[in-house]
Amino acid sequence: MATFYRPLRLDPDASFEVVDFLLANISGIDLNDVLSGIHTKSYLMDALDKLIVRWRLYKDQILIAAPFVGHQWKSKSEKLEIWERLLKQLDAKRTVFLTRSATWSGYKSALQETGLDHDVLASYGLENRIVATGNKKQDFHAKVYVGIGGQCEVFSGSANLVDGPSMENSSFAVASYNKVIEKYIDPLKLSLPEAPDRADHHLMISRTEDGWKTTIEGGPAPELS
Repeated sequence: MATFYRPLRLDPDASFEVVDFLLANISGIDLNDVLSGIHTKSYLMDALDKLIVRWRLYKDQILIAAPFVGHQWKSKSEKLEIWERLLKQLDAKRTVFLTRSATWSGYKSALQETGLDHDVLASYGLENRIVATGNKKQDFHAKVYVGIGGQCEVFSGSANLVDGPSMENSSFAVASYNKVIEKYIDPLKLSLPEAPDRADHHLMISRTEDGWKTTIEGGPAPELS
């Protein structure tokens, strides 16, 4: 069973297009089996895209920790494409992004090449909020991405945030919140902000033998299965 979602708009005239719905889960799929192994950089970037979509529904916060975005042979415009691919998917209020100081500077330099000065945007409060509150750490080479909640999902491996055909290793695991703090957050010397409140209820529309059924259920998302 596939679970798709979209924000609910209380507007009787609102239209609901198929392309507005995002895939969050397919029951019976073992993500460890799908994601752990040797894969191309492009496969892993696509996998991270899909996990971010999943975590936006099911998790309270998202951690993105990687020392590099792109690589030294990428042009500034190519690096900016990678940044924009990531940033447009992430909720600034629920994202912790850790990278090196030079990588943040590279983003600002690439942005300036398009005619947008980050410092000028910041002076008007128009800068990207994830970049504005970005965490910096120089002495790390880990690449780890975590959907943080009561039960966390951890995606990690050797690949930087960049597409490409070369092969990298990756792993996927499920862990408790306390274990993630102990094994990942504390070693990186990160301090997680308090997670913002989420919805108390969600509207579930499912197909049954008698047709489509609509129910209001507790919590921000349906149970994972």
